[in-house]
Amino acid sequence: MLDDTLALPSTSLGARQRWTVLLASTGGALEIFDFVIYGFFAQHIGRAFFPPGIGPAPATLAFAVLAIGQLLRPIGGLFLGLLGDKRGRRIAFMSSTLVAALATLAIGMLPSYAALGIAA
Repeated sequence: MLDDTLALPSTSLGARQRWTVLLASTGGALEIFDFVIYGFFAQHIGRAFFPPGIGPAPATLAFAVLAIGQLLRPIGGLFLGLLGDKRGRRIAFMSSTLVAALATLAIGMLPSYAALGIAA
């Protein structure tokens, strides 16, 4: 009979490896958290940034923005993958974290439709 079980190494992870796993997990969790929170508040975001009489419901437009963000993720993955190959994973990780943080900050600082009209 063949033994096709996977042999796992008996050594535990080092401190640097555990730190890397923690950072990568935290980055992934924050990314998912960002999309989930946007989804929960899409109705409020839609009312704040889209005028009520332009056709589709403001919540629908807010969900469309979320969908565009999800559809563009593979393009970001290709770009960051190339950046990671050429400059290193640390630069790629820091770049993706910075872009996500700046986008979240921009959403929080944008004026509403009621404040600036179509310019918002």
